[in-house]
Amino acid sequence: MEWKNWIRKLLSNRALQVDIVTIFLVLVSATSLCIISYTYSKNYQSIMDLSLSTIQRTSALVTEKIDCLIHDFEQVPGAASGLIQSRTDVSMNNRTLMTYMEGLVVTHPDITAFYVGTSDGTLLEIINLPVAEQTNFLSKPSVKLPSNCLYAIRLVDRSTPNPKETLYYFDKDFKGVTQEIISPVVFDSRSRPWYMGAQGTKGLFWTSIYLYDPTGEPGITVAQPLFNDKGEMIGAVGADLSLAFFSKFLNSQKVGISGRALILNNTSGDILLPIESQTNKNSNVSDVVIAKAYRNFIDSKQNNFLLTEDKTQYLAAITVFPIAVKNEWLVTVIAPLSDYFGEILATQKKIVLISVGIFLIASVFVVFFSKRISRPITTLAKEIDKIKHLELASTLRVHSNILEINTLDSSIAAMRSTITSFAKYVPKEIVRQLIGRGQEITLAGEKKNLTILFCDIVGFTPITEKIPVDLLMPLLAEYFDGMSRIILENEGTIDKYIGDSIMAFWGAPKELSKPWMHACDAALSCQSLLKTLNAERIAKGDPPFFTKFGIDTGMVIVGNIGTSERMNYTAIGDPVNTAARLQTVNATYHTSIIISENVYQHIKEDYLTRPLDVVTVKGKLSTIKIYELIEKNTSPTELQKLLAKDFTAAYSEMELGNKDKALTLFQQLSQIFPEDEPTKIQIKKILGSKN
Repeated sequence: MEWKNWIRKLLSNRALQVDIVTIFLVLVSATSLCIISYTYSKNYQSIMDLSLSTIQRTSALVTEKIDCLIHDFEQVPGAASGLIQSRTDVSMNNRTLMTYMEGLVVTHPDITAFYVGTSDGTLLEIINLPVAEQTNFLSKPSVKLPSNCLYAIRLVDRSTPNPKETLYYFDKDFKGVTQEIISPVVFDSRSRPWYMGAQGTKGLFWTSIYLYDPTGEPGITVAQPLFNDKGEMIGAVGADLSLAFFSKFLNSQKVGISGRALILNNTSGDILLPIESQTNKNSNVSDVVIAKAYRNFIDSKQNNFLLTEDKTQYLAAITVFPIAVKNEWLVTVIAPLSDYFGEILATQKKIVLISVGIFLIASVFVVFFSKRISRPITTLAKEIDKIKHLELASTLRVHSNILEINTLDSSIAAMRSTITSFAKYVPKEIVRQLIGRGQEITLAGEKKNLTILFCDIVGFTPITEKIPVDLLMPLLAEYFDGMSRIILENEGTIDKYIGDSIMAFWGAPKELSKPWMHACDAALSCQSLLKTLNAERIAKGDPPFFTKFGIDTGMVIVGNIGTSERMNYTAIGDPVNTAARLQTVNATYHTSIIISENVYQHIKEDYLTRPLDVVTVKGKLSTIKIYELIEKNTSPTELQKLLAKDFTAAYSEMELGNKDKALTLFQQLSQIFPEDEPTKIQIKKILGSKN
């Protein structure tokens, strides 16, 4: 049994180090989690790098195909230019040219139209009708062409005074089917974008997207100027490539499972190709994703990147189109990341779930052991914090199997008991504020602007003579408790209790922006409390307490004053003496709260006051003007407002030397308030000065 007791004792009083080692062992699982997370991160980065490389290769392949298509298309005008030496060669009678043009539209079904325009306005054009989507006569749009019409040759002849435009329609074997004449002739090839571009560049020229004449179909044209032996430009050769063909080409490009290959406008990001009517409906790439990819390309200048939209990741690659099209287009390839690496990403998610499971298991152990240590330590920390704020009522004790925690609990209990005894001799609110500021309690003082309040119970000595001490002390305790609580609630510092008097100040040790307002609010609240207490005491047959207040504000010395053995946090200076004297002056004027001129100047806009007199207080050679504090401006009664207003008006007349008028006003006020002592005093002073 002894060894069992020894083990039990060992476990119940083990050192903190035992639990720390236990936690460390459990944290091994967390370390494993970190390793798995790191591995996942690296694998994910590798996937991202491979993904971007893949989309870049796809983009390069699509761009290369487009470039080959464009390159092949550029050969068409060049081959035709060798068949034309002069403007007269541009004729349906030029069988070599006609054979070339007919063979061109047959062998190149992607070409919408091929034409030659001369500098005198002549145009010879061959049109692939199905590609151009022309099904009706141009002169009679409501009339359909014969069903076997596959090609048309358009001739604009300006060699005669009356220009003529004729369209000859052919079947698949270029046998004539029908024809139509358009009059008047309004078409002039020399004003078309392809002709003006070739004329301006003097070389191979690609147009921007424009509408073909006469079908109005959108497309682009490659053109090349024609020169005679003298180097003079005699015309231009052009070939049309419709956007419909380009759209079919882009839709045929395989981009993942549900990706898209597009061409965007380089300056606006608008989708140029494929056209909306031929957009791949099975694609998971929305226009919102495309717009976001374009903005990312413009902002970051990166050609391939990863983006996220609506919780889906997309791979994107954007390449500036070859300079042959003036860099106006962007070859854009976008596909969901899952199209390429769906299986790998799913495996990564499983790895994450497994890692999370390991982490949760490790967390259970960590939480279990950490609580065993942290809970009692947290409790003790809260108890220490309570002691710091002098909240000493707690009797909580912590019991733990850890030796160090039990030792700490015993020390805290002893410290609480010692401070509880000491706090009975030192005002707790002062110690609490000083500790809160982190100041060392040393002999020191500083000059500060404070507001000082003194209050005293009127006729307290006679009360003590009439009431036994055992009955008086509870009444006095109730009084001090209520008054002190109000002062503290208004952020005041109680300096000392002097018999039945209280001295308090505002502005130290806690800084206040308007200490005078806090002091006035406290005095008015104390006055209100006393009315309630006195009503209850009178009903019980107990003596009421009537208290007078004096308030002044100004520069004082405040700090720890005394000796190194015994000190007091207090304030000394003229405002302290003045506030004490003002409290006693209340007896002369039968008032409750008297404030100095200094206080009045700060509060006159916010409180209802009235001037009382100019007096010489004990200890001062100069006179001071004093005021009665009546109420806050937010809650005075009508009688209070009337008394303050009329008394102030009468007093002002007296200050101006208009004694007769002042006397009349004071006498009128006395009829309304016959018990108002300050009014009686002013009437006596005026009458006395006249005698």
